[in-house]
Parts: sequence; structure tokens; C-alpha cells
Amino acid sequence: MIKKGLSLFLTILFLLSALAGCTASPQTTVDEDDGSKLPFSPSIQQDDWELPENSSMPEPTPAKDPANGVKVSYLCEPSHAGTIDGKGTQYIIPGGYTETVSAVPLYGYQFVGWSDGSTARTRPTDKVEKDTVIVANFEKVEVPYRVTVPQVHLNTANGDDIKSKNYVNATISISGADKDKHNIENVVTKVKGRGNSTWSSSYIGKKIGDVRWSSTRKEFHYVSETDAYASKNSYTLKLSEGLNLLGIGDGKNKDWVLQSNKYDLTMLRNWFMWSLANRMGTFNFVPSCAWVDLFVNGEYRGVYMIVEKVEAASERVNIDDSGTDPDKGYLLELDFRAGNDATKKEGLDYFYIPGFHEDDANKREFDILSDHSTEEECAFIKDYMTKVHNAIVSGDRAAIEELVDIYSMVDIFIIEELGKDCDWGATSFYMCKEKGGKLYFTAPWDFDFCMGSYSSGINEEGLISAGSYGNEWFEAVHDLPWFVELVRARMNSLEDDITDLTVDLQKMALALKVHAERNDEKWQVFGVGYHEYVSPQVSSLLATYNEHVAFIYDWIFYRWNIIREWYPILETPSSPFYSK
Repeated sequence: MIKKGLSLFLTILFLLSALAGCTASPQTTVDEDDGSKLPFSPSIQQDDWELPENSSMPEPTPAKDPANGVKVSYLCEPSHAGTIDGKGTQYIIPGGYTETVSAVPLYGYQFVGWSDGSTARTRPTDKVEKDTVIVANFEKVEVPYRVTVPQVHLNTANGDDIKSKNYVNATISISGADKDKHNIENVVTKVKGRGNSTWSSSYIGKKIGDVRWSSTRKEFHYVSETDAYASKNSYTLKLSEGLNLLGIGDGKNKDWVLQSNKYDLTMLRNWFMWSLANRMGTFNFVPSCAWVDLFVNGEYRGVYMIVEKVEAASERVNIDDSGTDPDKGYLLELDFRAGNDATKKEGLDYFYIPGFHEDDANKREFDILSDHSTEEECAFIKDYMTKVHNAIVSGDRAAIEELVDIYSMVDIFIIEELGKDCDWGATSFYMCKEKGGKLYFTAPWDFDFCMGSYSSGINEEGLISAGSYGNEWFEAVHDLPWFVELVRARMNSLEDDITDLTVDLQKMALALKVHAERNDEKWQVFGVGYHEYVSPQVSSLLATYNEHVAFIYDWIFYRWNIIREWYPILETPSSPFYSK
């Protein structure tokens, strides 16, 4: 495959967006012919799922002298709708084999198949006897999915702003849902602020143009668009009764999240990763979501997501955490901030694993989120997780598989690498262990800072698990031959899913565009450096919703191909780690 530099990728981004000409009107009431594939179905764990066999094909046989070879040309139709990743023109010996190529649709288009009838986007190799032209066919993505964006009205008891992470009393109403039974009125709830890097109370209640005293500047100043945008916070809801809000997820629950997607103006990064996780079928819980227009005390706050909260519950992370016997189910979050929570106690509510990220500035706590009440319980799960840590850093596959579900380990690795999630070794990283069972990675979470949005994450190629911002466990295994083979085989099985989901992404963007633009009318942050942590390539340089979506669309293909250089489609020594 052709190795694309990130600077080139960013340079051509706007050209790709312009060439695509994706200007279809976002008619959110239009149904696709084969039915809308909305992200509202729960994940199903496939306990009998197995990795497919690795692809093994003959080595490419290029002609030493092109004059004595046959010419194989890979073209795109229309020519402006896609590109060929790999050598578009190859000269091979007669009856020989070509190198791997992939058809990559540009934003606004989808791949529909090759001229010889093949529907797989990637061609590992072709055996060719004579000069041959093989054409990748593309067509426009013009019909959006049908997406209903209801209104959610959240009203606090006294009309006060939600200024902290302490619960206040409120009511919630939903109108305009796709089904009338999902409309609710004045349901009693508690609400509090949510988030760590995303939470801000500095500008709550302030509007653009207001005069505000700055304690840091020691002066009055006018509130700017970016100042005001800091107050687009996420919230946690605790309803007075269990409800299945908007019909998403597996059932009724009291705990829900209103996710602001503050750093993701596409509002699609989380959705894409959860959609991929659902297709994988390995995780015992993947959050379901729905987009809404949020009003707080009558003020429009923009487009949010209603999302299932990650918690131990029968309709979410379904583990048996009842009783006080230490040998029971546990839900854990890796979170370096847990030790700063005054309501939690080390040795009871969280623990450290000796040696895990010990050289980093921030210690990594394993926070127990499931029901627990004794130090014996904490000691039990700490002992198990210490064994997990020792097995993983040893690199011994048999030792790891005795304690860890290897399939969820491979899948969470692919998800985190695809997003280039710089937090996955620090926070919002979930695991669960059932009584008498292994450790499973579960509940992929918090991707609004992925796909190039985080300022440092955009500047590096290669794998984050190679030792820069990754999770130490995956730093230990990512280059081991057995793990390379597992990841390569798994990526082979996901090729069609990635192709399908990039089409879904475009159809979702067409449906959400009108709502995203209304969100920007409120916050005015397109083309603006709206946060110091967000890379300027995403904030300042992307001036429209289409450009933001085109960026993550291109990112997905770009990152997939970068990872493929380490875990190639064919059984070949081309991987940097294959010979180890």
C-alpha cells in the first residue's frame, strides 16, 4: 500500500470534500429503500464467535522489465469519485500475481463493486495472463437515513443553571419522538454536570457579548463565541422511575447521559465507533444513543445525544454483582482521576496495580463501578487484575487466555487504534469480570476526542500502542507474532463492515446536517479554534459541517490503511513485526 503522510492527508482534505460535491438536501423524513439502519439496536455478545482464517495468497510477481510483462490497470469510475490505494498500474510476469490494491471512495460516494463482479473493496491479489483493466465503480450517496431528532426539555426546580457535578432536582419532557409512546412529560429527575476535560462551569449562564470579570486576567472582558461554547456541558440524569428513553437499548433504566459532543462538531465519532463495536458482536455491552435538541430551562442548548450510562445492570453490563462474597461480578473503569474523588477510598472503591504505568506522571486507578461494600471484595478483584497484568506483560498467549477473553481484547485494540484514542490507557476504559469467568473488555466509550480532534493525536502516524499515548498492556502485545496474526485476521473479517459503515456515516451526516447547522447558529464555532485541546486542523480549518464530516470520513480510511501496514491483509513478511 502507498504510505500517505499526514500532512498530505490534511492538504488534500478540502480537495476531496470539494470534489465530492455532497450538497444533497438533508431530508430527514426520507427512508432508504432497504430500511434505515439506525444505531438503536442493542449489541449481542456472540460467545461462539471465532476469528477467521488469515488470508494466504501467492507473493506478487512483478516483471523485472515492464516491456516483458503484462500491464494491469486499476481505474475509478467516475474518475473523480474515488482513488486506488496501492499501485494503480502494475507490470507483472504473464500468469503472475499483482500486489494488493483497495478502492477508496471519496466523501460523497460509495464503492459498489469492480468491473469483474467482485464486491470486496480490497483485492489481495489478481492472477493475470494478459493486459487487463479492472475498474472500481462508485456512485453518489444522496439518500439520507430517516432520523428523528426530538426536543428534550430539562427544567430545574428553581430555574437555576446546572453549575456543578452535584445533583439538582429537575423534570424532563420529550416531544416529537418517532413513536408517540416515547414522548414523556414532566418526569421527575435529578441532573448533574458530567465529564472531566469537557466539564466547564466558568461561563454557565453567560451569553456572547456579555461583560464578565476574569479572575485570571484581572479585568472585565466580553464573552466570545468560544467562551460561551465552554458551557455546552454534558449531564447525567437519574430518573425517578426506570424508563426506556426513546426506545434505545435493552430496557428501562433510571440512569442516562445527555452527551454534548462538545469537541465533535460532526456528532458522529461516538456513533461510528459504537456502530463498529455492535457489528463486532464481542462486547457484552455497547451504549445505544439517539440525537435530540436540548432545551435547559427554556434555552436551546444545541444538539445532544441521549446515551445509555455505562453501569452494572441487567440491561447494560449484565454481571452478577449481588452479595458480599468477593468472588462475584465486577465492572471496572481505568480512570486516573478516581483517586481525587473524596467520596472514594483506596482499597475499598479503587485500587492500583503494581507496575501498571508506573513511570507516568498520573497513577492509573482501577475504579470499581459495580456493587461492592467490603475491602475483601476490592482485594479479590485487585489480585485477579494483578494476575491479568502480569500475564499480559509476559506476552504469553496461554497465560493471557486463561484470564482474559482474547476476542474482546483484539476488538478493543482495533477500535482504539482506529480512533487513535490517547485516553485509553488513562480514563473511560471499561472492563468486566463475571463470577467464575474471565476478564472482558466492554463498553467502548468517549470518542469525541478521537479521529484527529485531540491536538497531539493528529501529528503522529503509526500505532499509539507503540509506546506514545497508548495503553501499557497493548504496548506489551501489539508486536508479538501471535497478536499480529489475530489482529490481521480480525481486520480481514471487518473489511466489509468498514466499507458499509462509511456509507452509513455519510447517510447519517445528510440527515443530521440541518440540526448540526442549527447547533452552530447557537454556538458559532465552525471554523473557530473552540478549545485549546482540539487540533487546529479540526477546529480552525474546518468551516462547514460537510468539511468536518469529510475529515473523519477520510480519517477512517487513512487510519485503517496505516494500521494495515502493521497488520497486512496477506500472510507476508511485509509487516514490521512479522519476523519477530
